[in-house]
Amino acid sequence: MGIAFLYLNYYAFKGKFLKIGLGTLFLYPEKLGGLENYTRGLIYGLSKVDEKNEYTILANRENYLTWRDLPKNFKIYLCPVSASKKLKRTLYEKYHLKKVLKSLGINLYHSLAFGFFPILKDIRIVITVGDIIFKRYPEDLGLVQRLAMDYSVKYACNYAHQILTFSEYSKKDLLEVYRVSQEKVNVSLLSNNTFKSDANKVDIYFRENQLPEKYIYSVVSTYYHKNLKGLLEAFSILKREKKIPHSLVISGLKMAGHGKFFDLISSYGLEDSVVFTGWVPEEVLSGLYQKASCFIYPSFYEGFGLPILEAMVNGVAVVSSNATSLPEVYGEAALTFDPSNTKDMVQKIYDCISDESLKNSLIQKGYQHSKTYSWEECARQTLLTYQKAIS
Repeated sequence: MGIAFLYLNYYAFKGKFLKIGLGTLFLYPEKLGGLENYTRGLIYGLSKVDEKNEYTILANRENYLTWRDLPKNFKIYLCPVSASKKLKRTLYEKYHLKKVLKSLGINLYHSLAFGFFPILKDIRIVITVGDIIFKRYPEDLGLVQRLAMDYSVKYACNYAHQILTFSEYSKKDLLEVYRVSQEKVNVSLLSNNTFKSDANKVDIYFRENQLPEKYIYSVVSTYYHKNLKGLLEAFSILKREKKIPHSLVISGLKMAGHGKFFDLISSYGLEDSVVFTGWVPEEVLSGLYQKASCFIYPSFYEGFGLPILEAMVNGVAVVSSNATSLPEVYGEAALTFDPSNTKDMVQKIYDCISDESLKNSLIQKGYQHSKTYSWEECARQTLLTYQKAIS
């Protein structure tokens, strides 16, 4: 932390405050899950730890009005593009953004999701590549989308001055697949979002969505690597063999193929026991965690696994897959299982909800563990990366 701040403050002392551009042109509010949480969390963290440098958030039409309560060294610049128009946005980033950055006097441009960016001699480039799931689980995406993502990561590895990722596992993946220099890839751990729920809104949300009183909670999309199929199979066994009274409440983005999971639920006879909420508003999210009997995270692959920390900070016992980066996230504060072993998942969920002593221990460990993460620390690690990019 000290080196970065000394360098950046020296830069400011010389009368050259850094002007940093934060690229959020990809961000469509309430459509990107963890990537949106990271973007907003990092910007919050930077606003708390860095008063010296000037930041310009390059926003699109969809997110322009969503940036609030920022200090005076943060400005918003509206770019005439939409996140939903991917081709036009990509062309704008590659060919027109350079004029905007020059006109704003930007010294360093940080794109908070990998994509295209202008190549300019006098502007340093930092790119965030959270993970490369599309290489490990290509079935989640179409061929054209996979090729485009692969090309954009190669582009970032070749032309960005520094790269940020979310875990040591993701860093290892990048080094292995793209043969990028180890000195170029930096890890900046994420943090939990400490949303404060409104009790009245939570009650209304539960009534309107007919949510049960006793439930197991999970945050997963319908992508294959999220292992929703495995979770539903495990839950069906818990209902059939263990006779648990709980329902299963699932939040997350509904991707392609969502309908087939309703067929699977029907085949298990669980129509009255499984609830999909879709995206959950911030003002009720904490309430949804806090009322759960436990939180289950069944993924085969994650670049980080932010919902684990969200569950922990909200006082929920966590039962998690032990795959990829997830052990880095939960440490010693979760009950873990092999995501490819359904029986293991079933047993660990059952142990958690049937053993009060175990559950309370997980709650206490999880809450203490969650306090070791903060968006301010994520921001400090990011500033270290900025220092490497401009030095």
